[in-house]
Amino acid sequence: MKCQKQRRAFYLAVVRSQFEHCAQVWRPSSETTQNKLERIQRRAVKWILSEEGHSYNEHEYLMRLRDLDLLPLNRRFLFSDLLLFFDIYHGDSCLKLPEYVKHLSQDQRSRLRTKIVPPKDQDIKKACILSQMRQSRTDPFSLRCEVDARSASFKSSFFFRCVQEWSLLPSEIKELDLKPIFKEKLFEHIKNETFKGLGPELEVTNNSTLE
Repeated sequence: MKCQKQRRAFYLAVVRSQFEHCAQVWRPSSETTQNKLERIQRRAVKWILSEEGHSYNEHEYLMRLRDLDLLPLNRRFLFSDLLLFFDIYHGDSCLKLPEYVKHLSQDQRSRLRTKIVPPKDQDIKKACILSQMRQSRTDPFSLRCEVDARSASFKSSFFFRCVQEWSLLPSEIKELDLKPIFKEKLFEHIKNETFKGLGPELEVTNNSTLE
């Protein structure tokens, strides 16, 4: 256990810290590049747990991440994105919200349906995400992008992607105005969404540190 804790700390300090440096600017948008980075973390997890000879399927990998209190890198990037977006939203950053990012008016919110009946041939997971976005947008902290995303580069830009993810957050998180509490609740929310439905925890060192 002590060895696992030391290896985990070494990975966070030497490897993952490099990935997270200014990740809001450089983070990859393509699934192919994201998978390449995630493979590095997979190798690190095997090293931490002394399982270098084992090949993880996706479920096994997520279980080990959960039990080591690590997030997949794309979810960690999301966490970093939303922390910076929180500062911008509350005016605590030199960056400002662009003019095309607006709050939904009361009239716009009142016209949004809270339930969506998807077409029979529509992907169920996509429909659930759409319904969740529609429900979350009915609160006064909701934002929308007034510019259509017609290019892949704009879709992956910081403000556009953050507005989409901000809209998915529960109202009780968006309404928080103290960053330490927001950070704690956001991390808990992302972790729960990432690992829900997994089996019982393994006997490995757990360090819940928001690192």
